[in-house]
Amino acid sequence: MAVAIGTVSELVSSESVGWRSLRLRLNEIATTSDEYETPPFPGVVAHVFLSDECRREVFVSGRWRPVDMDRGRVATTPVGETWRLRYNNRRLVNKHRLVHLHIPAQTFEGVVQQLPQDRTKRRRSVYTAVAEDETLTQFGLTLVKAIQAGAPDFYAQTCAHWLSAHLLMGAEQTAQWAASLDSEHISDARLVRILEYVGEHLDGDLSLKALAKEAGLSEFQFARLFQRGLGKSPHRHVLHLRLQNAARLLSASRRTVSEIALLCGFNSASHFGAAFRQHYSQSPSEYRFVQKWAELGLNSRD
Repeated sequence: MAVAIGTVSELVSSESVGWRSLRLRLNEIATTSDEYETPPFPGVVAHVFLSDECRREVFVSGRWRPVDMDRGRVATTPVGETWRLRYNNRRLVNKHRLVHLHIPAQTFEGVVQQLPQDRTKRRRSVYTAVAEDETLTQFGLTLVKAIQAGAPDFYAQTCAHWLSAHLLMGAEQTAQWAASLDSEHISDARLVRILEYVGEHLDGDLSLKALAKEAGLSEFQFARLFQRGLGKSPHRHVLHLRLQNAARLLSASRRTVSEIALLCGFNSASHFGAAFRQHYSQSPSEYRFVQKWAELGLNSRD
């Protein structure tokens, strides 16, 4: 059964920035549909509701069960499973927005393997129909903004691991586990080696997976230990260095913006341009123009 959901408008999609590690869709749905069935997905899906109250009915154990959904509510779908749904909003709003977050099964299971067994007791509760979780609402909105700013897949990798741990353990236990990881430590020599590796490979693969492998750690553990050692995530550190290098090349070379984007490890000139503008409040071309005038001792407005 695959009945259309009235009117569905896709407002934001992670496909626009080429994310592979975490798929996101921000949809606005007209909640006046007949029943429909969600498609299966080879991973865990979290559906984060952003709008005011709407009534959704779920077909469970042979009958329809009403569930009032509003901002801060999260519904989850297990790997490969579907939901049979319909909306009943005669007395409520007829549209709502929600963020769909698709976590690849391999990522989710990888986090399961990294957690102590006594901290994965909530694993089955990940698959409950509805939970209240304002943290995930804010997280979903943050991801939407990241996509609009052109964040690369490296950012999505870190977010997918955090989201998996949060779904498995809940906010309180996730924080406790993070604190326990802080008691471990990555040696100064190893950290220096990783920083040197990053500096020498700005045009290469500096994904979370690649850096964790270089450090000899799991991806989730590496991300946490890097944060503890440098006070920022691997993604932010790599992005900062790449943008610094790009600014230097814009000032000191005649390479095109597209060439500089590739040399600094960005997938495309558009992704590079969005990240550069967010960091420097100027496009790469504007930055180059201003720097050239500054070298001549002139104001760019002269």
